[in-house]
Amino acid sequence: MGFIVRYNDKDDHFTRKEQRFIIRSSAEEEARKRREEGHADVVVQDESEGSNMIGIIVRIIGIAVIIVGIVIGFVAGQLSYEFQLIVSLYWWCGSFITGMLFIGFAEVIKLLHEINRKIK
Repeated sequence: MGFIVRYNDKDDHFTRKEQRFIIRSSAEEEARKRREEGHADVVVQDESEGSNMIGIIVRIIGIAVIIVGIVIGFVAGQLSYEFQLIVSLYWWCGSFITGMLFIGFAEVIKLLHEINRKIK
């Protein structure tokens, strides 16, 4: 858990900067200093506000699918007397594609969550 102070640079209004803090009071103090210095759009945001548990779980599932597929590929390739690369490649490719699909869906969920948060 942490807090982020986001602000536009006073010299270059197009540059968005951010600083991370663990303690809310430290973040609030930094935000106050930035406002006094003349920075625009100074905001303190709780990092847990932007997290989406479903997206995180789907990403973890995708990573787990890839790791388990690699392990199963090695085990399945060594079931006979000599290592069968083609069997391992089937497992590796299948798990990589499936895992990347899960990770891609997690990214879509994350982006939709950010869009929804900005609309509100």
